[in-house]
Amino acid sequence: MSSTKPEPSTTPTNIRERGGLSALFGPPPILPGESAEAWYELHAQMTAYVKPIGILEENWVREGTNYIWDDLRYGRLKPSLLAATAYQGLEEILEPLIGQPDAEVLAKRWAGREESAIEEVDEILASAGLTMDAVMGQTLSINLDVIMQIYDLRTSAQTGLKLTMRELERRRTASGQHLGRAVQQPEEAELKVIAAETANTSPAE
Repeated sequence: MSSTKPEPSTTPTNIRERGGLSALFGPPPILPGESAEAWYELHAQMTAYVKPIGILEENWVREGTNYIWDDLRYGRLKPSLLAATAYQGLEEILEPLIGQPDAEVLAKRWAGREESAIEEVDEILASAGLTMDAVMGQTLSINLDVIMQIYDLRTSAQTGLKLTMRELERRRTASGQHLGRAVQQPEEAELKVIAAETANTSPAE
């Protein structure tokens, strides 16, 4: 019995990133815990949105993809940082209530998700008229400098995306083509790819 060999995929993802051009541009900038499939899907959506012509525009699509990816990454870092250091904020909230040594021990047990420690923390906070909002507020204060740096990184990524799209628009305008929609409404592209990223990775916030 003869079998028909399936045709190779000709999607933009396979042609542009998993094929020959990947050797030129290098692998996608994926960090541990991130989804390579999500990056490829993001790049495929950007490619379909921009419809690049030639290697120069391919490079700008790649840059734009990475700027959006960075923005999404930095957006996940803030809540992850707060969650990872919440025990420090809790310790500072508990210290005036139960003393430093007990506060340190209880906060670490709470961070380890011990059920008895969680219940004890809830009782202590309630007796003082506090909630976890107070803990997260204190945690935010502890990490404020780093969070502001994350904010700056997100702003830089968003600015980089807009500049890249505008440069592409200038080139196309000079050649009689236009990408006005991509320049005037970069947010639309971002919303589309955020949905794809969320489907392939853990929730951001």
